[in-house]
Amino acid sequence: MKEYIEKADAINLLWLFADESCASVVSDFEGLPAADVAEVRHAFWSDYGSGVCCTNCGVSLFHQDENNNWGIEPSKFMFCPSCGALMDEEADRETS
Repeated sequence: MKEYIEKADAINLLWLFADESCASVVSDFEGLPAADVAEVRHAFWSDYGSGVCCTNCGVSLFHQDENNNWGIEPSKFMFCPSCGALMDEEADRETS
């Protein structure tokens, strides 16, 4: 998995330890584009009988019927529609 760092922190660290011979490299580094990344929250759907609950934000969705969830069973949602958490954690963590 890729790891990301804050560009400004990296540049500050480079300037801290760079001498004149490295200044052009640091300047080149400053010109590189930064990735636009967001922290991913991970959760799972906790089933409580009549519906499921997001373990990240606590939003509850009722199991599928003709009147809710756009006709989709909420436990099949890959992301929470409320907080955006990725539903990729194991449900057995709930009992651990």
